[in-house]
Amino acid sequence: MFKKKKERIKDILIDHVYDFCNNEMVQKMEGGGNSLTFDDPVHLKDPATKALADSISNSKDLKLHYTTRNKEFCEIITKPDYLHSTLIKKLLDSGFSKGKNLQKKVVQAQEFLISRSYFSEGNPIKSKVKLTEKGIRHYLDGKSFEVDYINRRNSNIAIVISLASILIALIAIFK
Repeated sequence: MFKKKKERIKDILIDHVYDFCNNEMVQKMEGGGNSLTFDDPVHLKDPATKALADSISNSKDLKLHYTTRNKEFCEIITKPDYLHSTLIKKLLDSGFSKGKNLQKKVVQAQEFLISRSYFSEGNPIKSKVKLTEKGIRHYLDGKSFEVDYINRRNSNIAIVISLASILIALIAIFK
């Protein structure tokens, strides 16, 4: 069961990076040669972001609209102890419980996906990741680490049962 959930986290991370970077609807403010994209007005409480938002809103050519994020690199783990809110929601909806262990598992899954070339790290900002061609193919083909794990496990169980049946049949023949 634990291994199955560990594999599910990898699937959720790939899904999250694909959706978060490409498909998620965000609000965009443009004006005065600056632009600001945010998914939640809570982010505007940051002093630097608030100053930029004020500067944009005071410009003459202010444009406010909704758009998709369309970023190449996304940040899953924004601080050492903080996962993105939409990722936490996806994990909680998938049966995980919130806590330090969950963050460690997400970090381990992200490192696995980077080492297996499903993600690539940003340079110079190592906390940002993007899907590689292999990761995009995995997502678009509908593949799943969890289903692959279950299939491997079931195949191994079937092989053990078959070998045990052969052994029992041989014992029965020679007795």
